[in-house]
Order: sequence, then C-alpha cells, then structure tokens
Amino acid sequence: MNPEQEFVIVAELAGDRAAVKTENLFLAAQLISIGFGINESSTFNLAIRDEDHRLLVIDILIELGALFSSGRDWSPAELVRYYVELGKISKKFKVISWKNPHDYTIR
Repeated sequence: MNPEQEFVIVAELAGDRAAVKTENLFLAAQLISIGFGINESSTFNLAIRDEDHRLLVIDILIELGALFSSGRDWSPAELVRYYVELGKISKKFKVISWKNPHDYTIR
C-alpha cells in the first residue's frame, strides 16, 4: 500500500510553510479548499502566518486524518507533540515513521 493514496502525509510544519503530500483526490480537494496550493513536484504548500494559524492548520490536518511524519529536528510529529505538551492541542493524531520508501509504521 502507498500511504499517499489513502492519507495526507505532513512532511513539513515547523517553518514558514506547511508542506503535505497526497494522491487522494478527495483529500486534495479538501486541502485546496483551505488554501493549500500544489507545486510542480505534487506537494501541497500553505504559507504559515503565525503560531495561531499553524495551530489551526494542525487542527484541520488532524481532522482530515493526516499522518504527521516523525524524525528529528522539529519533524511534524515532534512539533505536534510539543503543542500537546503545552496544552494547545488535545486531539489524538497519527504519526508515520519511515524505515525506507516501502517500509513504514503508522501509529
């Protein structure tokens, strides 16, 4: 299974933009409806204005069932965990951990 066919995968969230990928047409339409644009490499991007906007985007992505990529250096999953610790996010969210392009774990 290719997780991009079923989910939105959050690849970047800590900087001045959110970057996500999906091949699911329904989810792609949802992303576009909230302001994401798609670039030539099929990545959906949205400029993040401030922390409140970032929290709103995270909330919407959680509602869409997005998978937040784990990793180092403020990965999307680490950033959401940080907001959970601060009490700014209380919803459960999903994390995807990659071992290689075809081996991953969703939790």
